Amino acid sequence: MTLFGITKGKYQSLLLDIALIALLVLISLFLISFYLKAHYLNTGYDDWMIQAFRVKFLGEAGYSSWTHNWANGLSIWRSYQFLPHFITLGFSKAFQVDIPRAMVLLTIIQFVSIRAFIYLTLRALKFSPLTSFVCAVLSFAIYQYWQGVAEYSLLFAFTTFPIMLFFWVKFYQGKMKYFFPYVIGLSFYMHILLGVFSTVLWIVSIIFSRKKLLSFTHLSQLLIILFSSSIFWYPILSKPSNEYTSKLFSSKEFLNLFTANSSYFGLSLVLLLCLGLTAIGVLVPKLVTYRWSRILVIYSFILLILSILGAKVSLPSIINQTQLQRGVTMIGISIIFAVAPLLEHIRAMFKKSALFNGLIIFAVCLIFIDGLWITSLHSPPVEKGEFDEPVSRVFNSNKNINLLENRLWSSIPYLTNYYAPLELRYPTGYTTPFESKQIPLRLTGLIFYQPFSDQIPLSNFVRITDYFKLTGTKYIFIDEVSPFTKAFLEYEEPHYKDLGKIEAHRTLYHLFEYPNPLRNAALIDNKYKNKMVHFPFDLEITDANDQTELDDYVKKFVDVIYQPDNLPLTISYPTQESITVKIPDNRTSDMVYINESYDASWHAYLGQEKASIKPVGPNYMLVTLPSNKKGGLLLLKHTWPVSFYVSVYLIILIPFALLLIRLLQKIPALQAKKDEEEE
Repeated sequence: MTLFGITKGKYQSLLLDIALIALLVLISLFLISFYLKAHYLNTGYDDWMIQAFRVKFLGEAGYSSWTHNWANGLSIWRSYQFLPHFITLGFSKAFQVDIPRAMVLLTIIQFVSIRAFIYLTLRALKFSPLTSFVCAVLSFAIYQYWQGVAEYSLLFAFTTFPIMLFFWVKFYQGKMKYFFPYVIGLSFYMHILLGVFSTVLWIVSIIFSRKKLLSFTHLSQLLIILFSSSIFWYPILSKPSNEYTSKLFSSKEFLNLFTANSSYFGLSLVLLLCLGLTAIGVLVPKLVTYRWSRILVIYSFILLILSILGAKVSLPSIINQTQLQRGVTMIGISIIFAVAPLLEHIRAMFKKSALFNGLIIFAVCLIFIDGLWITSLHSPPVEKGEFDEPVSRVFNSNKNINLLENRLWSSIPYLTNYYAPLELRYPTGYTTPFESKQIPLRLTGLIFYQPFSDQIPLSNFVRITDYFKLTGTKYIFIDEVSPFTKAFLEYEEPHYKDLGKIEAHRTLYHLFEYPNPLRNAALIDNKYKNKMVHFPFDLEITDANDQTELDDYVKKFVDVIYQPDNLPLTISYPTQESITVKIPDNRTSDMVYINESYDASWHAYLGQEKASIKPVGPNYMLVTLPSNKKGGLLLLKHTWPVSFYVSVYLIILIPFALLLIRLLQKIPALQAKKDEEEE
């Protein structure tokens, strides 16, 4: 008996699939229902609202190659994982909700979707509805999942990883030979950890395949991965601008933070038991008949051990810099897929046992309760109204204070970046693992991590002022309880002007102004030419001696820039990718200092003549003008590097090339079939 060409058995199976998926959706919505009315999440982790800023930046400035907002300028195309931000921006515009609310809604959707994806991919791999359902429910028992929510873009990696596992299984079975490597490359633009975990899957499958390790096929696959991910990795290797990478972010102390508050290494006791049982089952070929499942067990063990060791001992930097601890959820999903064949085999053995079916129901209930506990314990709390932020309040209400004139410091930069206008600029950075210089990290440390709870020594206060002068920071928004507030109010030299108090979001802030002119651009007198030197980039902000040396460099450089013989110049920022500086006629020098980070993609022009640019100081710019003594408007324009366009074309052309090769391979077979029919 058929209905619309569907047999009765398939029709009943389809109804069962719909019912189980609906049940998974209901369970997921029940667990995360308290997010339904949230405006944004109070994750306690800066990254969530910084992600909101990236989406806002895309919406207002487009896919710009540069931003003036962060750390005296930053090239945002470098290793940019843009897909989550484009998805969020599209969702925000499509449903007419602001960005934080869109992020909350997408968090809910992904919380539901990841379970549906696990179920559907396992069903596509020919597992029974019951096995697929139990495995989907198992995913609730992953503590570290909520780390992905706090980081937001990492959540997209977790959600899409079941689909990557499905592609990998097909790849291992001899299908998607070149499509899977192409998807691996693209996955780096979703999140670096999705790319790393997927690449390791490809490597493990090659090692345990029956084919030669060194072959034309494997080389072709590697090239496809490299070409399709080149927008991500090429800037890291080529370093088009000076770049400082702090060792802090690959230290065991830092990596331990990702699982420190989670039991069982970020997984759960249930999942660790599943991994152990599957490992035992691998030793009995009749229990685990899928070879790919055995490989997943090895894959999960390797990554889990590396994650645990990386948080306890100092592993090689190349391993720790991947920060595998942030991706423990993907290890958990791998365990779920690995245990599926074992569950399927046991279910088949006890299919007619009422006791076994009862145990399955009992286990599902326990996992649900565990998931409820994990959700209530680890999920970030909600905020139901917009954040009342002090910088945007001053910008919108006080026309006597020109916050656009210079950069400003905020004690809540991750919120200020989003809620304040996009035109404002800050000395602090966002991409802390890949800063253009040490200055933003050092400045943040000097203010937030002072050992003094009551009175800041004058020497420390003077040091802070040097950093503010170097970064062009005129306005400082700081909460009243900070010991710096007392220092700003009491010290006469250096003197800061108290512009009043601002109450925002149940917190009282002070606004201070550095009263003297700051030099974001200056014509440097020729006598200081030899003193415009570059800072060493091997100074570590975590090392006390290096901190002192960096402070000394900053003081010397500030003293040179602020010499009275140097002529301050008017600088403006027409767009995120341009800077203009007014150059006087009859100038006596050809050197222009600009307080913006150096990057090889900056180009300078005075009128129709091109000027040269080089880095100076802690990665700022020194422009050498044409020696004709003419004045005018110096224009600096930032452009996309040629490598970016090459990568884009490669990403577009690869699937067409693969399709063409596939068609050419089919032509002889089609011709042979035609000849056979004619005979």
